[in-house]
Amino acid sequence: MNRQLIKHVLMTLLGVAIFSCLMIRAGLDNFKAAVIHAGIFYIVIIVCIFSVSQLLRILRWKVLLHPVVAIPFLDVAKICFASNVANNILPVKAGDLIRALALNRRHGVNMAFGVTSVLFERIIDGLIILLLLSVASLYVPVAASYKDTLHNIFMLSLIFFVGLFGLIIAIKQSPATLLFLSRPVALLPENMRNKASNVVAEVQASMMFIRSDILFLLFIVVSILVWVLEGLTFWIGFIAFSVGGSIAKGFFVYCITNLAGVIPSTPGNVGVYQAAVLLAFYMLSMPLNACIAFSTTIQFVQILIASLPGIFTLRLLSVRTVLPLLPENTVTRTMTTVDETKTL
Repeated sequence: MNRQLIKHVLMTLLGVAIFSCLMIRAGLDNFKAAVIHAGIFYIVIIVCIFSVSQLLRILRWKVLLHPVVAIPFLDVAKICFASNVANNILPVKAGDLIRALALNRRHGVNMAFGVTSVLFERIIDGLIILLLLSVASLYVPVAASYKDTLHNIFMLSLIFFVGLFGLIIAIKQSPATLLFLSRPVALLPENMRNKASNVVAEVQASMMFIRSDILFLLFIVVSILVWVLEGLTFWIGFIAFSVGGSIAKGFFVYCITNLAGVIPSTPGNVGVYQAAVLLAFYMLSMPLNACIAFSTTIQFVQILIASLPGIFTLRLLSVRTVLPLLPENTVTRTMTTVDETKTL
């Protein structure tokens, strides 16, 4: 059996196992009762907010790509939705790589730029989450036994995201930053040296989206708006499930949950997502009776809104775009029908 397939199956089973353990702990009857008595009106509001948020996510990536290529909004949407589907069915956030692959194959954009743009978007997301968490922490009572846990989560995340951000800025501002790569490259055989040198040059060139203009400012503003809107869904979710809690608590739980999602894990973060929400509830000494129902419903809405259109756009992008990320036996079966599919 292909190693990649084994890894995929194991990560999926891990997610199912974590979710099952949490479900058993919460009690199936409690879960059903919480879902049945949830406020439908508030769930509809959450669906609407996530829908707007997805459109804003598409807009901000389009804005970020503008220095290299001006892509119609609909085309960017197709790529983003397809990426969302892959993130929810493949482990370790493979959908992010699909964005770069699709960008390269449909619009001829260099792979290095596509990967770097997605990475930079993730770094900015991380910094915004830390900012929101810092503000929320000022207005919520964290249990004494979890204060060290919060401090460790915050500091490790800060070091990680600020470190990556600093590295990207350094590469952008000073080509000499890449000398540590250029030196070992010079020791490679000639055929490998030429390819590696091109990669180093492409990394440097891919930093052109970091700039000081109105579009880059728009990218930052839209990014903040995305996270503020999505943070509000947790507070509204509290109301829907009668959890009780302030807006600050909603943002706190939301930020902790998304920091857990930074680590590549199970497909769609199933299980990990619920565990992170449970941890945040413990940190704030919040009632746990509706925790799993709340987190599962919010995650289901997120996955549905982000991925449903992607079921159709994966076909439009052509399965060839996603083949490099699939197990070999899957590739073999898929290639027998790929030529029958026409892309737009």
